[in-house]
Amino acid sequence: MKVLHIVGHSGSGKTTFITRMAVELGKLGTVATIKHLGHHTYALPEGKDTTLFFECGVNISEGIDSEKSVILLRDPDLFHSLGRMADLGIDFVIIEGFKSVEIPCIVFGDLPVHNALMADPSVDQVINGLSVFPEIQTKIGQEKKIIAEWGSINPVPPECAQCSKDYNTCQGNKPKTGRSEKLPGITGDNRGVIVSLTAGISCNDEPCEGWYEKLVAITAAIHRERTIAGENVLTSVTVRNRLIPPGPEEIYITAISSGYRLGIVAISQVFRELKECVTPLGVVLHGFD
Repeated sequence: MKVLHIVGHSGSGKTTFITRMAVELGKLGTVATIKHLGHHTYALPEGKDTTLFFECGVNISEGIDSEKSVILLRDPDLFHSLGRMADLGIDFVIIEGFKSVEIPCIVFGDLPVHNALMADPSVDQVINGLSVFPEIQTKIGQEKKIIAEWGSINPVPPECAQCSKDYNTCQGNKPKTGRSEKLPGITGDNRGVIVSLTAGISCNDEPCEGWYEKLVAITAAIHRERTIAGENVLTSVTVRNRLIPPGPEEIYITAISSGYRLGIVAISQVFRELKECVTPLGVVLHGFD
């Protein structure tokens, strides 16, 4: 998930820019926004049930109408919000007004900042320069994205689309997936079986210069589509961002296929390929034998 951080004085054109940029980003993927309300608090509708429930001390109060859901969380932490967005599989999140947060930003006007990636850019400049913006990766979000990709290349069969039963839970006459609920890191339904691995990262005494950036490039170059035992398998590999929020250095490896054995083979292949590529960097991977 790309994080686009917008800062600037009031009246500098941030809101107009964000609305235009959100439209263009929406052509590339899913978009979310997070707004810092400063010294103002968000006004909740007085006397409404969701407000009353929140005021009585619950941690989460949610209201649902015919168009949207409104969720009140007793959690004002920006990094928690970013993690939730990444878990949802969002592709781009635009955050605005968090001047004191150490996230590289786009600055508008003459606001003094030391971590600006761009100053007063056009929307096209941002869209063409997306590679410079930081990312947040989570294993849950990665699994959501690979499920969506798998579904796009393995659509629901016409006979199932016309059936009243839920395709995700119906067993019908479909072949068994061969998955085992007892094996860790494996989940699945009729959309496919997911096998996930979290690999730890450590460095030798003297890793090569720029090893982290090179590691990110290596994971991005790992081939996503594989054929194992005549079956198609999708894989996804990402490095957990170590700055937003601070945390362990990890690699998430995810595979989705028609059966868990195929996914395990794919995970093994990816892990071996990664080890071969990262060894010259002075990087060691842990978590899979």
